[in-house]
Amino acid sequence: MDNILIGNRFFINSLRGNKFTDPNQHAAASGSMVHPAVLLWLSIFVPGTQTAVNGEKHRVDVSAALSSLMLSHHERYDQIQIRGERLNILTDFSVWMGIIAVFSEQGAQTNTVTLPFPVFAHLCGFESHEITQRLRLRIFEALTKIGSKVIQFHRRKDGKKCFTHMLKNAEFDPSTDTLTLQTDERLWEIY
Repeated sequence: MDNILIGNRFFINSLRGNKFTDPNQHAAASGSMVHPAVLLWLSIFVPGTQTAVNGEKHRVDVSAALSSLMLSHHERYDQIQIRGERLNILTDFSVWMGIIAVFSEQGAQTNTVTLPFPVFAHLCGFESHEITQRLRLRIFEALTKIGSKVIQFHRRKDGKKCFTHMLKNAEFDPSTDTLTLQTDERLWEIY
């Protein structure tokens, strides 16, 4: 899955490790059974702008794919769902790959990263000449949609439940042209 063609863009080596790990292995995936792009394979990202019927939220059972997360394993959650607004492959997936790239550099060291917006846009696969105010709005809208995706964990045996989000929060500061991203540290394996 080194080359994913999306809207005339190749995400070449987007799942590669950093300089401190094997260059052919994603940093977060090196100690995990969860591949960071698993959400693409599970139809979390869909072609075009497909909408749910009658405004119903999109819901996907990801129990099998995410059962090896440390959170799932430790708490013995056996039912895992992702729900929320549908995410598109063109922009939302590009931004998701940017998030993965940012946090793969950090591994499990931190769950909050601040970086220049142009650097993040480049990690999302956008060229320098594309970085405009319109792109900033488009990327932040995608971050908002990704942040609205709820990951719900449930242990059927005793009913214990918890939920979190694919992206905990994001903040864009136009005065410094920086972007701050924060993830849920319990889900570091998917980044």
